[in-house]
Amino acid sequence: MIRYLFSVAWLTQLSVGSALFILSCWIEIQVLQHFLGNDVFALVLAIALEVGKALAILWNRFLQLED
Repeated sequence: MIRYLFSVAWLTQLSVGSALFILSCWIEIQVLQHFLGNDVFALVLAIALEVGKALAILWNRFLQLED
């Protein structure tokens, strides 16, 4: 039962986190398109920022587990 609950909780957190990253990326794209006026550059920049954010979170988690 506890193993099942852990799996469901982990999947729920992953789903919510992914949805929030997608929403954040979409908002960044909209804002950057208005500021920059170049749709392709805004898209690439927003995706790069989101990937960087995810890598920073994973790197921080990895560094915390090393102790």
